[in-house]
Amino acid sequence: MLKIRKECEKDQYRMYDDALTEEKRWATYLFSKGSMIGLSEKLLHQFVEYMANRRMKSIGLSPMYDQKTNPLPWVDHWLNSKGTQNAPQETEIESYVIGGIKQDVKKDQFKQFKL
Repeated sequence: MLKIRKECEKDQYRMYDDALTEEKRWATYLFSKGSMIGLSEKLLHQFVEYMANRRMKSIGLSPMYDQKTNPLPWVDHWLNSKGTQNAPQETEIESYVIGGIKQDVKKDQFKQFKL
């Protein structure tokens, strides 16, 4: 697998560059009529480069774009998957006690109990 990865490395960089070019074209189109508060074509271009660098680094490639920091720090909350909270029905709960017996009952604690 390492041999194949090395053989395909140039293709991987080219695919990232092609995808980044398309993303930037889309951003240019989105902001062709102007920007909005907190977001502009330039910022989105920088963000796309930042995300490409992150993704490349995560698969062992060297980042190839200049943007090293997130130009849109307010989106960090959505980028960090560790902060995601699952609903109880989406997880396997291991703290259920089935058929549990309380062990602190004394032998004669119910002596005066009448049915």
